[in-house]
Amino acid sequence: MRSTLDRCVPLSFLVVMTLTAGQGFLPSRAAAQMCDFSPVANVAQGIVDDALLVTGASVWLETGDLSVDETFHLGTFDDTTVVPIASATKLLSAVVILSLVDDNLLDLDAPLSSYLPQWTGVAGTMTVRQMFSHTSGLPGGSDHAVLGDDTLTLAQAVEVIRTTIPLAAPPGAEFSYGGLSMHVAGRVAEVVSGQPWSQLFADRVATPLGLTTTDYFAFGFTLNPRIAGGARSSLGDYGRVLQMIRDRGAWNGVPVLTPAAVATMTSDQTAGATIVTSPAPPGTRYGVGVWLDEVAATGEVLRISSPGAFGFTPWIDLDLRLAAIFMVQYSYALVRDDTFLMQDLAHAEAVSCLPLFRRGDVNADSALDIGDPIALLGRLFPSAGPPAAVPCEDALDANDDGEINIADAVRLLNSLFGLGPNIIPFPGTLCSIDGSVDALTCTASICP
Repeated sequence: MRSTLDRCVPLSFLVVMTLTAGQGFLPSRAAAQMCDFSPVANVAQGIVDDALLVTGASVWLETGDLSVDETFHLGTFDDTTVVPIASATKLLSAVVILSLVDDNLLDLDAPLSSYLPQWTGVAGTMTVRQMFSHTSGLPGGSDHAVLGDDTLTLAQAVEVIRTTIPLAAPPGAEFSYGGLSMHVAGRVAEVVSGQPWSQLFADRVATPLGLTTTDYFAFGFTLNPRIAGGARSSLGDYGRVLQMIRDRGAWNGVPVLTPAAVATMTSDQTAGATIVTSPAPPGTRYGVGVWLDEVAATGEVLRISSPGAFGFTPWIDLDLRLAAIFMVQYSYALVRDDTFLMQDLAHAEAVSCLPLFRRGDVNADSALDIGDPIALLGRLFPSAGPPAAVPCEDALDANDDGEINIADAVRLLNSLFGLGPNIIPFPGTLCSIDGSVDALTCTASICP
């Protein structure tokens, strides 16, 4: 426990802030960028080089603290490229649905018949939660003609589904990946909001996130939007949606979803249903509009994704707060293994470089001591050159006064950078550190 809880801040933070104040400069994004994600881009480049019909691709990766912010454009693709995203649409549609839940306009667990009374019997008992986790009982697959019939409205299409496509299983019993159930849920959203789907998406997602290239007209204008697969988007637009989800529902200070809604989206909603048809690896479960690709033994979801049939693959490593997109126009079946490789390479690189900002032991010497903020400074400000080592660098009590406090950082700063003893405008004893759960040990150094 720190002795002055309300006023104490981490030592490394004070060291960094002191240096930036004293020297009059801040770390540039380039200086803060220490991760090397070029191997991820190299996999994408291989697809562009080897696939005859692929003329370009893009890769984007970013962490919430901007210690990672990388974009690679390959071939003909650039910031303005807009592509059909197929099933990556499901994530966008899930945001619309959950925003209605947040506003108490929609109950994920209410029976369908309470919104569309013409749905009766067993079919009328399916819920929106089941519809958006592929467990509604409707058949899977995305090749049903009604989903792409531009002569119909969404309301008419859902009526065709009701009258011509029987359930394949009781609601909740089976997981069968497809587009029919989300189509029905899209009509529910129109009914409870009183708005057509395209307006719903514009008001609840596109406008608050500032999206300019994303809509549900990937295959031309329609009044029967494919809720599960009809959107088109750009790297920048879709990235904002991922940022919002990664940041628990807010983007640039604008709330789009509540943290509770994001938690629902990124947790298992299949309730143990038997997996009947699925394009994902065996056993992979589903949230609301997203795959739960990596789940820890504790049940914590580590990675979500929503890949599309044309290869557009967005994902978020929730544990690292790493959002990423691979954008291409090809067959997902032909690049599936490559997308898995890209995700694994990105995760491995993030694990190896992000701990510099996420853990105390920056210099990897198995000790939390004053050497760690010094190592961090050397990485944040490479243009200044690495600071010269001094005998006390790895000591906690750098000034040998028998206490571990901010005065030790002052001593090191003075020695390493010649900043003088008065660079911190409050007493060194203000923020002493003991040896409790923060893992810092209070042992005096042997500095002269």
